[in-house]
Amino acid sequence: MITFITKKVRFRNNRVIFTRKTLAYAATILQIGARLNLYPLPFTLSPGHPPYPLNYPPKIMKLTTTLTCLIINNLVLVNPVVAQIAPDNTLGDENSRVENRGNRDIINGGATRGENLFHSFREFNVEAGRGAYFENPAAIRNILSRVTGNNLSNIQGVLGVLGNANLFLINPNGIIFGPNARLDMNGSFFGSSANSIVFSNFEFSTINPEAPPLLT
Repeated sequence: MITFITKKVRFRNNRVIFTRKTLAYAATILQIGARLNLYPLPFTLSPGHPPYPLNYPPKIMKLTTTLTCLIINNLVLVNPVVAQIAPDNTLGDENSRVENRGNRDIINGGATRGENLFHSFREFNVEAGRGAYFENPAAIRNILSRVTGNNLSNIQGVLGVLGNANLFLINPNGIIFGPNARLDMNGSFFGSSANSIVFSNFEFSTINPEAPPLLT
């Protein structure tokens, strides 16, 4: 999967919309990553392309390769011992919850709005040898997660969804996938260092998480 650098992710009609500027920036980073042999590059992007919605079929969107965080200053060795998943308190009575089940952390709770389920975390990391799985309630098509703390997300183990929903993870501090990390999900994964996901009537923000209106 590809993690795009952009300040905001626009979400409309169950699609993620990338602007020309975002695609141009992503194309440049993809080429840098390929030259550094960080990952195989199965396609090319031209900065001259017009804006496109990210609306590929699920087979195309499923991970065949993992791109580490696209922030160049995060391309460093990371200590595999990382803090685990810590929900914040920004969703009130609908805060996310984490249950430990053996070598898995099961994430439930969250705020449901239509077909979307929202989660909010202070820290989000997955240790090597462990898995973090989001529960997928019936009728939920998209699970949208944000990190409001000051640390990047370090994924060294398995990140998954217990169902068919798409998973979104935004952390403005960056997201790193280790060499043994993998995804376990039937839907698509979207990871970004954006600071918000913009809907038509509100903004799901990492830097101003309690700004009204919240999930209306």
